[in-house]
Amino acid sequence: MIKTTLKTVMLLGVAVSGLAFAAGPCEFCTLRYEQCLRVSHGPLVKTPEQCWAEYQMCREMDCPSP
Repeated sequence: MIKTTLKTVMLLGVAVSGLAFAAGPCEFCTLRYEQCLRVSHGPLVKTPEQCWAEYQMCREMDCPSP
């Protein structure tokens, strides 16, 4: 069970990473935020506030200021 969960998480991470290179760093932040909100069970569950804080930090670090 744990192996399956870890494998799924790894595959999702690879998929999101692949999209990040295709879409750019700012879009990657948005994708990560949306994925964070969708997780409903397991060790990766976070509150919407935690997801938003990670999104804000990602935007500050990876997106150039306009």
